[in-house]
Amino acid sequence: METVILFYVLFLANNGELRFYVFIACLLGFSIYQAIFAPFYKKVLEYIIHLSKKLYQFCTKVIHVLMITPIKWLVMTISAIVKFALLLILNILKILILPVLWISKFIYLLLPEKIQQIINKLPQMYSIIKNTCIKWMKYIKRR
Repeated sequence: METVILFYVLFLANNGELRFYVFIACLLGFSIYQAIFAPFYKKVLEYIIHLSKKLYQFCTKVIHVLMITPIKWLVMTISAIVKFALLLILNILKILILPVLWISKFIYLLLPEKIQQIINKLPQMYSIIKNTCIKWMKYIKRR
């Protein structure tokens, strides 16, 4: 790109005539750049790249500390509270249902044998009712 610009300027300045001193001036300019400005330019460029990396790392750490860590902490806290509440409710239900189960077993043993047989058949009747309802639902879905 620089070569095109150079030849365009030469074309405007002296109608496109290429002379030996133009080539010498270009070579001299390039060598001065390589000797004086290139090391400084490389150091500045490396410093800018290093600074950009450090800025990116800082931004990711800030985002992590200010956004991700509190959200993780909040989710962990809520899940612990929910787990504790569910375990507490489950234990309370166990405590409340256990006496009811004991009483119902005692009453079951006091019932006559014919009624016990009817109660024993209830799960079978429930299964039949459940299967019949499922068949009806499938039939209704097909229509």
